[in-house]
Amino acid sequence: MPSAAPALRDALHRAVAVRTRGEPSVGCELSGGADSAALSALAYEEVGGARLANFTRAPADPGNDDTDWARLVATSQPGASHDVFEVGSIPGQFAGMDAPFALDAPSPSAASPLRSAFWWRHAAGAGARTLLSGKGGDELTLTALPYLWYTRRRDRRTARQHVKGWAALWGVPVQQIRSRAVAPEPYAAWLAGCLTRGDGEPFGWEAGPHVPPWLTPSARTVLAETVGAAADVAEPLHDRPHQHTAMAAIRALARWNRLQADVAGPFGIRLGYPYADQQVIEAALATRAEARTSPYQNKPLLTAAMRGIVPAAHLTRRTKGGYSADTTSAAAAMQGAFARLLDADCLLASYGLIDAERLRAALTGWDRLNERTDLLLHLTVMCEIWARTADNRPLPTLVPPAETRC
Repeated sequence: MPSAAPALRDALHRAVAVRTRGEPSVGCELSGGADSAALSALAYEEVGGARLANFTRAPADPGNDDTDWARLVATSQPGASHDVFEVGSIPGQFAGMDAPFALDAPSPSAASPLRSAFWWRHAAGAGARTLLSGKGGDELTLTALPYLWYTRRRDRRTARQHVKGWAALWGVPVQQIRSRAVAPEPYAAWLAGCLTRGDGEPFGWEAGPHVPPWLTPSARTVLAETVGAAADVAEPLHDRPHQHTAMAAIRALARWNRLQADVAGPFGIRLGYPYADQQVIEAALATRAEARTSPYQNKPLLTAAMRGIVPAAHLTRRTKGGYSADTTSAAAAMQGAFARLLDADCLLASYGLIDAERLRAALTGWDRLNERTDLLLHLTVMCEIWARTADNRPLPTLVPPAETRC
């Protein structure tokens, strides 16, 4: 930690500086979490108060205290502006998805175009041309449990403490943590069998894959053949599973970030993702896993790196805000629209990818779904929107924009 924290701080300094130097005004998506707070504080050091505009979206969950922490950060920045959008003041998720952005691949931005457009127009109206985002911070600092297998080899006491800490934090038996903290089989073998494993099996090299139960047999065959061919020549991104997991997650997020940056450009906004810079990734992943993540402290590596930069009170924060309530609320209001989108005219079904009857059964019971199936339906919606856009097929009019706000 004594050498790792300064390395991460310097890398983040440079990543923020290269995006803000010379800019007349800089915006920052300040959720109030550790990642966005660090970027806002670094941008303030770089450009000064008058040229920094912070933007915060209040969460729907009353138990999420992110907005209070965002205000704490903004209050420590004399001269900087801070706009807080309360619940109901901006378009909600999925608003306007019948007129999506045209993108190269499925993306959450395409499914919530009015929300994204509102955000970027406001930033541009405030004078910002560069908008910093903390996306990627979680992927760098929150480490998959197999790290404990390597920690135990060099520091058994710390490994035991972390096992007990995660069990207490998540309210599960210690043995469950131990079972998920083992080194998995070789990557190629894991990949070859990843489609046949159950949800309850120990964590492997990556999250997923999550296979929708409404895929057609022919789609499943193509998927299995593709994964099998990849497994024959597969090499991990790192020989340690938790490092590979981090890199795989960073790459996946970077693809979505790139798509989002593409559609923000015409609004006059250049999106910046400092946590996706190679120098920042290297500084974080060069740190021992037990130093950058812990059940006893939120993001200890980032916290140590930001001492003296982020307000001291913020660095003592023990909570972490969640935004599932926002998505759940927005999805509940759009269930009828989703059903129309994925019903008789479903383009994915016409291509032989989706079993329309199985999908219809899942849509009928949407309000009783488990979290995993709910996610799969959202991803299916995202893919259907993209497929229709790519194929120049019209989307049905789903819901008037004014009716969906959060």
